[in-house]
Amino acid sequence: MGTNTGIGIGIGIPFKNNALGGDRPYLPPELKARLIGVWDNYGKKNTDADRNIIKNKIPNAGGDLEILNAAYKLNSGFGEYKEDFTSWRIYPNIEVTDNVITTNGNFNSTWFIYKHANENEINEMNIKVSGIPEGGIIRYFYISDETATIPVSYNISEDGVYHLPKSKLSSNRVSIGFTVSSSYDWNNIRIEQLSDFGGAFVTDGVNDIIISQKTLQEMGVTKDFTIVSMIHQISWRGSGSVPLTNYIRPTDNIYVRNQVADIGKTGIYGYVIYDVNNTSVNNSRIINTVLGDKNDYSIYTVGNLSQGKFSVQGHISSKGNIIETSRVAHYWTFALLGKATEDDINLIIAYFNLDRTLKPDIRCNIERQGITNDNHADFNDKLIDYSGNGRDIQMYNLAWKGGSGIAAKQYETFKDWTSESSSTSIIKQIDEFTRIVESTTNGYWVSRIRRDSDLDKVYSPINVYLYQDNNFLVHECKYEIDGVKYAIPINEPVGKGYHKLEMYTKDRYTELPENAENVVLSEWYFPKSTKGSIKYSIIPSCKGGILLDGINDFGKVIDMPIYKDYTFIIDREIISIGDIFGIVASKSESSTDTTKQGAFLFEYLGAPNNISTWSFYNDNHKVGETDFTKSISYQSKYSYNGKELTAGEAKDSDKLWLGTIRDRDSHFFNGAIYSLMSFPYSMSKFLIERQLKKYKLGTLYPNMVEFRPIIKSNIDILKINYWDKDWNVVNVGDYISVGNDIKTNITVPNGYKVSKVTSDAFDNITIEKSSTDFIYDVEFYGIKKSQQKISITIEQDENYVLFNPVINSNYDNYKLIFHLREYEKLINIGDYIPKGTYIRANLYLKNNIDELVTFTFNGVNIDYVKSLVSDLAYNIRQIYNYDSPQEVNITIDEYIRYEDIKQPYPLLFEFTDENGNLISWGGKAKVGNTITRTKSVSDANILAELYNTNNYKLNGKLLEGNSYVVEKQMVFTCTATYLLDDNEPKCILSPRLLRIPNSSYKILGHIPDISGHGNHGVIHNSAYAEGSGVNEDGSYQFDGVDDFVTIPTVTGGKQVLMKVNWQSIAGTAILYDQRTNGGFAIFNRDYDTNENKVPAYRARNIGGNTYIDGILNEYIYASQLQNITHNIVELYDPELNIGTLNPKIGSSYLNSNYAQMSLYDFMLFDNISTDDKIKELNTYIGITPKVTLPNYYWDNYGKKNTDANRGHVDEQVSLQKTGTSVNPLENFNIGYEGMSGYNGYPVVFGASKTWESLSGVYGYTSNVTNTTIHVTHAEHAGNGLLFSYVKKDGALANIKEIPAFRVTIGGLEGNSKFGYRYLATEDATEETLVYLGNGTHELAKSFAPIEALLDLTRNAWVGMFITPMIEGEVVFDCDITIEVLPEYENGLAYDGISDFSQNTEIEVVEDFTFLVKGSLLKGLTGSGGCIARKGDKNHYDTGGYAFIYCFDSPIESYRNSYYSFGKSFVPSKEIVAPPLIGYMTKTNVNGETTTFGTNSDIKGIIFGNQSSGYMNMVIYKSIFYTKTISLLEINFLKNLMEKDEIIDINHPVFISNTEDESNTSQDT
Repeated sequence: MGTNTGIGIGIGIPFKNNALGGDRPYLPPELKARLIGVWDNYGKKNTDADRNIIKNKIPNAGGDLEILNAAYKLNSGFGEYKEDFTSWRIYPNIEVTDNVITTNGNFNSTWFIYKHANENEINEMNIKVSGIPEGGIIRYFYISDETATIPVSYNISEDGVYHLPKSKLSSNRVSIGFTVSSSYDWNNIRIEQLSDFGGAFVTDGVNDIIISQKTLQEMGVTKDFTIVSMIHQISWRGSGSVPLTNYIRPTDNIYVRNQVADIGKTGIYGYVIYDVNNTSVNNSRIINTVLGDKNDYSIYTVGNLSQGKFSVQGHISSKGNIIETSRVAHYWTFALLGKATEDDINLIIAYFNLDRTLKPDIRCNIERQGITNDNHADFNDKLIDYSGNGRDIQMYNLAWKGGSGIAAKQYETFKDWTSESSSTSIIKQIDEFTRIVESTTNGYWVSRIRRDSDLDKVYSPINVYLYQDNNFLVHECKYEIDGVKYAIPINEPVGKGYHKLEMYTKDRYTELPENAENVVLSEWYFPKSTKGSIKYSIIPSCKGGILLDGINDFGKVIDMPIYKDYTFIIDREIISIGDIFGIVASKSESSTDTTKQGAFLFEYLGAPNNISTWSFYNDNHKVGETDFTKSISYQSKYSYNGKELTAGEAKDSDKLWLGTIRDRDSHFFNGAIYSLMSFPYSMSKFLIERQLKKYKLGTLYPNMVEFRPIIKSNIDILKINYWDKDWNVVNVGDYISVGNDIKTNITVPNGYKVSKVTSDAFDNITIEKSSTDFIYDVEFYGIKKSQQKISITIEQDENYVLFNPVINSNYDNYKLIFHLREYEKLINIGDYIPKGTYIRANLYLKNNIDELVTFTFNGVNIDYVKSLVSDLAYNIRQIYNYDSPQEVNITIDEYIRYEDIKQPYPLLFEFTDENGNLISWGGKAKVGNTITRTKSVSDANILAELYNTNNYKLNGKLLEGNSYVVEKQMVFTCTATYLLDDNEPKCILSPRLLRIPNSSYKILGHIPDISGHGNHGVIHNSAYAEGSGVNEDGSYQFDGVDDFVTIPTVTGGKQVLMKVNWQSIAGTAILYDQRTNGGFAIFNRDYDTNENKVPAYRARNIGGNTYIDGILNEYIYASQLQNITHNIVELYDPELNIGTLNPKIGSSYLNSNYAQMSLYDFMLFDNISTDDKIKELNTYIGITPKVTLPNYYWDNYGKKNTDANRGHVDEQVSLQKTGTSVNPLENFNIGYEGMSGYNGYPVVFGASKTWESLSGVYGYTSNVTNTTIHVTHAEHAGNGLLFSYVKKDGALANIKEIPAFRVTIGGLEGNSKFGYRYLATEDATEETLVYLGNGTHELAKSFAPIEALLDLTRNAWVGMFITPMIEGEVVFDCDITIEVLPEYENGLAYDGISDFSQNTEIEVVEDFTFLVKGSLLKGLTGSGGCIARKGDKNHYDTGGYAFIYCFDSPIESYRNSYYSFGKSFVPSKEIVAPPLIGYMTKTNVNGETTTFGTNSDIKGIIFGNQSSGYMNMVIYKSIFYTKTISLLEINFLKNLMEKDEIIDINHPVFISNTEDESNTSQDT
């Protein structure tokens, strides 16, 4: 099956002359040295003394495997046995193991061993019996079904293998088992129970485990290694989990293992691990193509395996438990250092004979069987199965003659010749292929080939052997015309020996008349003497084969295994293909029933030369062209003769057909079959060839030899490559056609040559020097045999000189590279170079600032130039004198880069050289020269407002003066003290302050940490150019493709400050990340992981806080900050860890979500700063103005009802800018107490307020305000201090609720308590009392009294009182204070009755933005009021003027409506009230787009009133613009309004009135 190049498929079948005999297969020494273990169960028995140890066949290597917990019987031991004979009842003189019964010389009973049928079943089993005496019968008694009471006898009369049926439970106590008659000698009996898994150890799937005694490290594994095992998977893991095998698991979360997808199948599989210390799926390779279904096996691995032990299946957990087990039959395992190739695996399997347990399910060999067309009936027309499984193939419809029988095509057996009796001729038949004809006349035609039809049919010539000379082959045509008979003979003289008998067609008889009738053509032999004896033999074309006629011949076998996987191998010869497709073999019982469509349809033959094939009923269409020659062909689940197949999902049947698809099919095969085998697993070509050799069934590689060179050389060669004559690569292990040539080139050490090559495996060998030094072209002609032992002689080459110069230099860390001539070849120290030419050199310095001064070679100055390719290199010109000894002298001036001078951050020093030239970024200083510092240490402090410095040093010595001698290493240091607070940053990166050029960043490779801690930001993937490097504004730009910065010396912190301007698409970029095991990221997305919209930058920091420009952010979304320079302070989520990741700037921790952005400043803190310090830090790094200064801003912060100026609310812009509030709001009708006034108090102290009565001096002495009571004396403690009767004199009183409120109580002493009486429920029948001590308390609501109180026989009151200090003493002095706390601190409460505020001078506008912080106290009730509007009390319009904000319309459908220049808008959502901080522009209300009308505006602004309606509400702050501002500005203002303080109008976020309002990039 070779190709035109004469090279077979390179699988390396390591056979000598005999697969299992003769010399042992070859194992290269280098491969044998890499083996650390071969553990094989073959030959082990359950009775072995060392049964728990699987010895390693490799001594002093990986140690032995140990078997733990095995029972060594039944399904837990070597082989799997259905019965444990030791548990049966045993008669005397019977010797029993778990699986063998033998008799000793004293046996004289009838029973061997037995059970009672009412107690035990006996499982079905296979046994092998020997020693039966002639005439003797062993009877196996069993119960055939549950209803039987009498056992059935299974009789065994001769030695052999038998399948015993199961014996079932019976109600009758009868004996079942083995018995014999007593009249024979039974003393040599052996009954052996056969295992389905001979040569394997079977685990029980519970706690059996096979484990190595050594760890991988102890085995010597340091890098890559290979594990391969042969395992049959019997069961799932547990009830149905994927089995795990070839297990190495040093810890619970570090392991490698194979995962097995199916059970009931055998495989040779494993894996290659590339690095034992760092494994992953991508760092390993599955081995799954040797034997078995390749799709069944996968690999998963993670972590450092070096401390792990190998186990076949399951593993021992960290708690010492054996877990994740399954039932397997383990045959063998080998372990190998390095990555095993396919050829390595094949060589190991062959050398140790590891495939010896492979057995075919059926094996037929027609030649071995000896069946003929004469004796076929003796075999019952069957092809014998030599596998031992009894699967003989029954043949049908064969004629048992030429073309349909054994060996012969038509006319190639005398069964097809015409033999006629004659008085003068006698036929003596020796066999169907040889006869002797004796005659006294010319009558030899009595034995002839006669044809009277199809006279134009062309037959292949027949090979005939004649045993004597002087013969004629007669071609005769007989015919009739008008009843007269004629004959035309053509005599062909033939001599002794082989001869081709050609059968003439009618047209060869040129004299035949056209009107001839009854034409008969014949051929026969006779001697030229016309009488005597002639002997001849027909040589059949298909000797050793059985021919099927393609008409109706076929074979069939039943009880075949039902395959999940398979390999079918057949030696066949296709004779012809008719119009109807033929087929060689099939396991398809049905074309429609998917449960038995079959594992394969093998070689579906179509005219003229098409071969297709099916695997599990998937049609793979054409897979080859018909080869009408005898050859071995094979198919497995995924391969047809090496061509890949796709398998279907159909199930197999239990039958096999030869020559047809299935019963009653019309497709038949016309060809010969010589042998066949079928296996229940896919097999590599290597294993197939081994099986063919094992059973002497031929080869896949006829007339070829394995290419397996074994090279011996006096000096090690460096490399050898192999090709065929057409320069196709030849691999070791490939098969080569005998007589083909092999080309090689052999690389030898420098200075050497190949002088001689010999081998007896080739016809001739030639040697030629190649065009490359020290490589020789050696051609081997006419390969003859394998192995190819090759002897190579290598000698010194006298035309070369050793290159080994002595190099002297004043410089270290240089690289000097020599080349032959014009860079033709690199010259290494120790190389041999040709004499009589020149060499050149390149000198590479350690940096691009040092300078070459002189270069001499053997005393000669050599010219040089600076390289144009590398700024580190000098090109040394031609060197002609390089004779040994060689000496090189190099002189170099050294410099130090400014970038290499370690700065004493936060100080940044610059220098001048001796000529006054500035040495700064991009500069350098010559070592030994003097440089001078340009600034004082105070002026050099670039973080002067954050740090003080002292203790200045250079290279560890105190700094003296301003001038310093330049050294190779210059390290300036100082001690820096952080000034701001005790939360010093552990890293400060500030491209803004450093202003380093890209060229210097490229040298540094990092952004320096100017805090002095050395936690530099390492730059990754930067182009060091605009857009990916330094920008002209001083920022460092990230390209959004792959740029990022890491800080590898620290983990994340609790607080991050960044000044950035990002340009990425919102929702795609991570600006900063410290996640892993906690932590947070700054992500420019508006939604968290649950798709909830969140403020910037909380998408990956849900529980944390964000400050934008120093302001706590609740309203700005990340998407609004695109292209905006802004400061971020991100605080970690205190519920989470800070994370263990080295921080990353510009990408996620997964190296994704790269940010396109400009970074100005970055700080990382271990702790969280106060709000004031966060604001201070933001001011320090500069805030870019981005919010237009408001036209008007009013704030109730800090206002009190007792203020002298309580009647108006200051306008803060004018107040903060000029010191005068120019446009304050004036309050009208405000009561300045309770819920009409500042801060909003639920209750009012004093008589006739919330409560009816305040106790006089007969009860208490006190001072009272609206919000406080100061009690100095109790005259009758326990009486009401401030109270109302709710039932008095039999009638209800003060029928009203008293709201809940909070109080602070102080000054209580002794046992004295503050008491509070109230009606706790709507249907209260009496008061509830609570007693409270000093502190702040929440007092519950008191419900209005109802008639249920009238049942009381006393008066009832609600209110507050004081209890005695000393029990029983109601009179005492005291100093008790009771203060009601505000509900709406820093707000102004409007009562919704008549309260309002206004300014009548606010100008007429055509556009506006209005923001307000406030809330409705009773919701929307249809009051007719509004929160705010343009205009004043005396002027209103139904649609309003410039705006109405939150109109509480009496008409329900217009409630919570908004008006813009008269155009109304009602929010589309079910909004019951506006947000706490809301806004409105001409075209937007709280984020919903509106339209505006045509109403005109008037002067003024008013809060709380619309016409006659008033709003019950509280207002904290409000801002008014005479234009529409951006949503970002609105959200910045909302952040400012969120905090309970006066907004600083001078905050740098505001664009100054002196600036152009479009300027949004200027830092303050």
